[in-house]
Amino acid sequence: MLQTRSQRFADSAYKKVLEVSKDKDKRDEYKRVVLNLPVLIRTAGLAQALAFVEKEHTKLIQHLAETVEVTNLSASSRSVSLQEYMRITRDTLDALVWYKRFAESLIKT
Repeated sequence: MLQTRSQRFADSAYKKVLEVSKDKDKRDEYKRVVLNLPVLIRTAGLAQALAFVEKEHTKLIQHLAETVEVTNLSASSRSVSLQEYMRITRDTLDALVWYKRFAESLIKT
């Protein structure tokens, strides 16, 4: 079945947020970071934002990497060409739209 990029991101984000929503210990913090990460990326840049949240939120970064189909999102954001960096940033922000929507609807605080 042929899917748009947005459909692939939505499907991936839904599955990953649903998985986290069942973990009572991590879901609230996951939601908080999902809601704030897009602003951090826009103000600091992708590489800096990922470096800032990398240690404590590895699950979210792993989820985003799988969604945007980048093997190691943090390392890639520090080593790719400018054109690729811009593409990864755009894809990550587009994916985060879906993560945010699903986090708001699936994770009740």
